[in-house]
Amino acid sequence: MNKTVNWLLALLACVLVSGCSSTNDNSEDEPAVILSTIVGRWNVTSYQDGTHFIPATNPEYFDFSPDGNFTHVYEHTADLVDTTTGIYTYDQEKQSIHVEEPRGWNLDIAVQFLSDTDGGYKAVFNVKGRTPAQLKVVRVQRQ
Repeated sequence: MNKTVNWLLALLACVLVSGCSSTNDNSEDEPAVILSTIVGRWNVTSYQDGTHFIPATNPEYFDFSPDGNFTHVYEHTADLVDTTTGIYTYDQEKQSIHVEEPRGWNLDIAVQFLSDTDGGYKAVFNVKGRTPAQLKVVRVQRQ
């Protein structure tokens, strides 16, 4: 009886050990870069105009700090700069950002990450707000 119990325990141990796998087993299937956060400064590189993108001519960026603070800066001219601040949350599963702005000009930003071909993180932000002026689709690159 002891031999049977010992044999079953040894078999169970083998099954349990072989059932566990390393996270590196499927490294070929995993992307080279996994973006787990949106934190950082994202500079606007181009704007969607109809079906194509045109290069950005004025400095603009979205900044997402690790503590949940949000800043959006658009420089019309050196003397005229629009700055919006707030608190953001990022839903990694849905790849979406929600920004609560103190005046109620909240934003929802759908994020589409682009392939990384030159060492920089790139994405498309589909920005939706309360006014038509807040609606835009932009290509961005993390600084």
